Amino acid sequence: MLKISSLFLLLAFVLLSCGDADLNPPQQRINRLDLFDVGNSGGVNDLTVVFEIENLGGIDSYRVFVVPSSQDSLSKEEAFLLTPDRYQTIELSNRAEHVARLGNILDVNGDPIQSNQSYFAQLLMLGESFNQLSMISSNSVLIEDKGIFVGNYRGFFTTNVRNFILRNTTSGLTNFNVDGSITESAGVNSYIGNFSLVIPGQGFFQGPTTESGTVRFVFDGTTFSDFSASGNFIEYSDTYIQCDSLFSGFIDGIIERDIKLTLVGKGCDRGVFELELFRSVN
Repeated sequence: MLKISSLFLLLAFVLLSCGDADLNPPQQRINRLDLFDVGNSGGVNDLTVVFEIENLGGIDSYRVFVVPSSQDSLSKEEAFLLTPDRYQTIELSNRAEHVARLGNILDVNGDPIQSNQSYFAQLLMLGESFNQLSMISSNSVLIEDKGIFVGNYRGFFTTNVRNFILRNTTSGLTNFNVDGSITESAGVNSYIGNFSLVIPGQGFFQGPTTESGTVRFVFDGTTFSDFSASGNFIEYSDTYIQCDSLFSGFIDGIIERDIKLTLVGKGCDRGVFELELFRSVN
């Protein structure tokens, strides 16, 4: 009888352990939660949220909340009890990085999101066997009327012009790390980007160096034009523009998901010039 009882207790313990394992999905870690002002409507439609999740297992959807910067962060319990008009649901994606333009929601107090006020975002993750895992806060953003590209950027500059001494192009591409900001310049829809470039070393004993470069362009809402460069960008842009007699001098601009801006030369077999920029926070 004692052996039967012991066996029953052991079986019950195993079953309970398996149940506990089912109720404890893999832990998700948010590596990034950023908020950007990318429009000039003067409200929530100006805001884009970007977040990265390291482990997608167990997550079904996300809720994004907008909180006035004058307030403290929400607790997980407070966030879970808010009504649907005070958050935006973002469906599951297999991408590690999620990008969503916000719209048609109120802040966490039920008030309209307004121009000239500062806000931050919070994120709640939901799953089948849990209703919340993690809550972190983004950077604060002031909603204001400004050029849509104004802000901080990081990214890459790609060229096949290897250095400033050899003006001729060479085979193979080189990627430079780029870090800087874009501001409004004089003139309508005109921008200037000031960046630092990490120049790869040319030999085994020569390490990378950091230089500065500037690009200027005009964006009228649909078309990029009037591209020019100065500083350490000018060697690469001049070599690209002068690469053959048929080149028109046109630099194409591409915007992706409100957070990525690419300035890239087209129609030239030599002298590659491609500046790929991602919005970032300080």
